[in-house]
Amino acid sequence: MKKLFTLLLILCSLAFNSKAQTKLEPEVQAMITNFFAKYPTSVNSAVEYIFGTNLLFTDESTEEIKGKLTKDAETMGAYYGYEQLVIKRPAPSLLLYTCIVKHDLKPLRFIFVFYRANDKWKLQAFLYNDNLLDELKHSVELK
Repeated sequence: MKKLFTLLLILCSLAFNSKAQTKLEPEVQAMITNFFAKYPTSVNSAVEYIFGTNLLFTDESTEEIKGKLTKDAETMGAYYGYEQLVIKRPAPSLLLYTCIVKHDLKPLRFIFVFYRANDKWKLQAFLYNDNLLDELKHSVELK
């Protein structure tokens, strides 16, 4: 019985540690912090800042997301901050950061993908939506 209890304790400990969140690199944390410092007063400025970390993004793609996100953010009501949902690091050079952006009427889910080819992190992809159902389903699944 004692061995079974010890085994159970070890398995629970391993399960807990495997669920531990990856920490953000300081450079990526600074980009997220700067983005959300700009977001409440100017969605356009926040998008320009984060997209400006990678020359891959054209003015056209930046303008498209600025217009859509500004409209959607206004529709959701007042902004009350953001909360981290998930940080994943599928490879040493990739970081995925997911958060909810708290608006009065409904939260938005933001997904940032950062890539580091050599020594500098850059935004690789940015997605957002107002459907948290998928995220919630995945968070309660047994793995």
